[in-house]
Amino acid sequence: MILSSMQEYICGSIKLLYEVTGDEVSITGFEGSDAKLSIPDYIEDHPVTSIAKKVFLGLKGLKKVSLPEKLSFVDDWAFSQCIHLTNVEFRGFFPSKTGRGIFEGCERIENIAIKELMDDDVSFLLAAVVKRLSAQYLMDGSEIGSEDWYGKWDLALTSFLLQSDFEGYSDRALCGEEDISYDGIGSVDGELLGENAAYVRQVGKNKSFLCLLRLRHDKYLSDKTKEVLKSYIIKHSKGATNEAAWFALKEDLKNDTEYFKVYMDVVNPDMDMFNSMLLDMGEELATAKAYLISLRPEKNKTDAFFDDLIL
Repeated sequence: MILSSMQEYICGSIKLLYEVTGDEVSITGFEGSDAKLSIPDYIEDHPVTSIAKKVFLGLKGLKKVSLPEKLSFVDDWAFSQCIHLTNVEFRGFFPSKTGRGIFEGCERIENIAIKELMDDDVSFLLAAVVKRLSAQYLMDGSEIGSEDWYGKWDLALTSFLLQSDFEGYSDRALCGEEDISYDGIGSVDGELLGENAAYVRQVGKNKSFLCLLRLRHDKYLSDKTKEVLKSYIIKHSKGATNEAAWFALKEDLKNDTEYFKVYMDVVNPDMDMFNSMLLDMGEELATAKAYLISLRPEKNKTDAFFDDLIL
């Protein structure tokens, strides 16, 4: 085994620290900060195959990262607490081996793309595992993208839907998570998870978001599971005792009209519900509001209500 001393590689505004072992390179640290990071496929003509434990832990300015083609191992918490990270690209396959919580705390992550799979559905569903679905076994690189993986994703979601919205609150409270800042600004007593009602509301939104997400990205989705997801959305739609699906749509998905289309197809609102939805949408949802108006149940109806909503 040939092991080199720690060396440096300039990558944009970030200086990567690395070691060469045999014919492979491991990223072991960094200096500096940047919103984008693209780790090269090769350094010193050797493939970059691993990222060591906690290397990029807490790199708060990082928003997008592109990872090398031959990457086969990402160690524990490598990108944990990168609180502004939104997009991850694996230029090859997802690593065959990953450590614990490699993206733990990356609450803004939206997309984990795997170039070799060329599967957009996977990229969004995988990101949801990080943000909203507690099922780390779905980060197993050997199965991601297979029909079995989709089946396990759906099983994890349907199991989550059966859980009480209050489940897990006591554990978080005992761990002191009510004092953790989830926006990365600082510790705020009672923020988000510090109150029972706020915690339960967020869990309901997470479940609803996942249902809408899966219905939009429906590869390998069985008819039986589809009906379960639709039923959950209907029971939590606008006007229900718990409007979690509506809250997830307008607060988290906002002006993404594709999700509004999914919601409308599932809920099929009558005129009263439709009017209530429009009245509940603020100015920041102008695009979604215009889209909904174009889908109003009585397309030929003209009245003062719709005149008042002209944008």
